[in-house]
This record gives sequence, C-alpha cells and structure tokens, in this order.
Amino acid sequence: MSLVGDRRVDPGLSRNRPRGNVGVLRIAVVVLFVVLGARLAQMQLVDGAEYAERSERNRIVVESVSPTRGLIYDRKGQPLVTNSGSFAAMITPSFLPESPADRYRLFLYLEDLLGVPALQIEETVTAAEERGQRDLPVPIARALDRPVALMLQQVAADLPGVTLSVEPRRDYPGGAEFSHILGYVGPQSPDEWRVLQEDGYAFNEAVGKVGVEARYEAVLRGIPGRAIREVDAQGDLVTTIESTEPEGGQGVLLSIDSDLQRYVYELLTNTMGEANTAAAVVMSPVTGEVYAIVSVPTYDNNIFSLPDPGEEYQRLLDDPRIPLLHQALSP
Repeated sequence: MSLVGDRRVDPGLSRNRPRGNVGVLRIAVVVLFVVLGARLAQMQLVDGAEYAERSERNRIVVESVSPTRGLIYDRKGQPLVTNSGSFAAMITPSFLPESPADRYRLFLYLEDLLGVPALQIEETVTAAEERGQRDLPVPIARALDRPVALMLQQVAADLPGVTLSVEPRRDYPGGAEFSHILGYVGPQSPDEWRVLQEDGYAFNEAVGKVGVEARYEAVLRGIPGRAIREVDAQGDLVTTIESTEPEGGQGVLLSIDSDLQRYVYELLTNTMGEANTAAAVVMSPVTGEVYAIVSVPTYDNNIFSLPDPGEEYQRLLDDPRIPLLHQALSP
C-alpha cells in the first residue's frame, strides 16, 4: 500500500501578509508604549553604564538558517500544505546582563510586553545554557500579534540579547480529513535533539512528528544555510562575515486524490451511525496505490502551529475515542 507517487516536485512558498485596520494598530502601539515606557526608561537609566561597557566587547556567532520546507501534493499536484511566517521573540543567553537582578528586571519587562511569565523566560534561558547553547537565540514567545511584534521591534535595540525573528510556519488548509495522512511538524524534545543535532538541526528547528511530515522528514526538510556574524554585546548585528544560503526541501507527491478523500470522509461520517470509530481505504487493485484513506474521529493538525497547543493537545489525549490514532492503520 503506497501513499507516495514515483516523482517529487519542487517546493513552493505561500506568503500570507497580515492585514488589519491601521488606526487600530496605531492605537494599540501607543497604548503599549505608554504602559511599558516607564519600565524601559528605568532599565536604561539603571543599566546604561553596564550596557555601554559591554558594547565594546563584540563577538562572532554562527547561526543556522532554516531552509524552506518542501510542500506535499496530491496526485493532481494540488498542495495539501502551505508555508508562511510568524513573528517570534528570541533571546540569546550570552548577551543577557550578568547580574541576576538585572536579568530578572529584563524578564519582567518582557513579561509585560509579551505576556510570557518572567519565570518561564528564566527557565527557557537556563535550559539553553544547560544544553551548551548560550550563544544561540532561543524562542521565548511565538506567533506574536502584529502590534506586539511592532512594539518589540521598536524597543529591541535597548534590550540586551532580545531580537525579533520570523519563524517558518506550517499550515494545513485541507481540513481534518487529511490530518492522519499528513501529520504535523512541531518543536523537538530534548531527547529528539540529542539525536538530530548530529544531522545539523538547531534546537528550535521544527521537525515532522507523525504522518508524511515525519516519514519524509529528510526529503522535506532541505539543507540549512549558515551565517557567521559579528555582533555587539547586546546581540545587535555589526556585520555579516560569511553566509551560505539554505536549500529548500523537495516536494512529495502523494497518490491521494483530494476530491475522493473528501468524498469518502463525508460518506463515512454521515453513515457511521452510533459507532465511535470508523475507517476506509480506497486503493488500486493493480498498482496498490492508495487513492483515499480515512480515519474517524480525526483532529485539526493546525493546532500544532499554535504558540501553545498544550490545552488542545490534552483534550485530544483525554478523548476516549483516541482521535490521534490512525484507525485505518491500526490492527
């Protein structure tokens, strides 16, 4: 039984540009400036001498540049996934104030700005240091709203070690009927990273967890680039010494027919009656290619692109029907 066709296609990239009411955005930014201005001014006054002294100690950092992940297509060449970007707040432990009190004051400021508890930020920094990644940026808040990202961009130059980044985001527009086939990508666990770092993975790089995303991780991932940069003691870029562009991942062409997959899903859900679970497979008796494979109940794999999918994920784990289980592939 085969889900993947004989050929691969080049990856594509869908860019979603956020829109919004300009007036509302401006008001939001002004409010944020008023709320946070006093604390930022205090930090500048108290820590200004230390930051000025440290700014004289530039250093060289080597950063991994994530490649564009390859797309997954149905047998007709219709994309079943898209790539976009989302704002993330990053922090580099080695650029933080040396004084624990000054560090925590910075974390409290970030708590006000990002809505992330200062203690959680401190734990993220500590974990990065324990992994030996003091010189690498780690995310402390993901999927930032545009007004918050704009505010962070305005003040980041005054926050040692804090930067605004655009992270790759994987979206699944096809609906829940494709979730068991495609799977999803997500952050690495510490145990996964201990293995994947041998293949050049950065700790904050998303990986395929289940489904086609996991099975064809090596094909979809691509080859990361590398940037060697000189930065000042706050982590602000001085100059780029050398850079290598990443190579995008290859696309994967499935044997699945999207229209047939949707039809079988609707047929199954409308006729299963009081049954808790159901599954169906449509395949070629000649080639063994799978044209449709449906498992009910299913789930929305887009929840794993949320900044914190914990609550939704726990709901799926607690569901006695086990929606995360692919019924069509279970014994």
